[in-house]
Amino acid sequence: AAHSAFNDKNATDTSWLRSIRECEHEIRSSREFVETVRQDILGKRVFAFVADAADAGKTQILNLPKGATLLDAAYQVSPSVPESLLCGKINGRVVALNYELVNFDVISFVRSPYSPGPEPQWLDYAKVRSTKTKLKLYFRDKKRKLRLEKGWRIAQEYLRIQRRMKLTDRSQLKDLGLASIGFESPE
Repeated sequence: AAHSAFNDKNATDTSWLRSIRECEHEIRSSREFVETVRQDILGKRVFAFVADAADAGKTQILNLPKGATLLDAAYQVSPSVPESLLCGKINGRVVALNYELVNFDVISFVRSPYSPGPEPQWLDYAKVRSTKTKLKLYFRDKKRKLRLEKGWRIAQEYLRIQRRMKLTDRSQLKDLGLASIGFESPE
């Protein structure tokens, strides 16, 4: 059963375990081995546990770089977690998203459907590159949607004034032959 965790596609990255096995053959004393593992291998990582309230009794182990925050943990669990994230609890105590995780923290996320979602200051809270990348993509997509909506409103107003017509559907832009002014598609 233990070997099945290595085959599971959702299993935690085991590169740190391979590093331990490599050290095992190079080091002579057990004391030196323990010290090497603690400082060189585990000293660069943080192992935290996510208690899943939806599935009682199920715990996920996170393997994060040292300095990772609660926000980084949320993005590693699932991209949908941060969309409704308010704050988190570490070992039962409410903490902010910029809380720096330490080994053996037990994490639970406080979520709400009324959460505003990611905020620009979250980029300052993120310490893991993949979290920063996901946040940047989120904000870029959000800006794009806002620009498209603004363009739609401008086109509606222009056509209402210039052509005395009211648009009810974005596909009408294409039908009007507005490609010459940059409205090749509603997107």
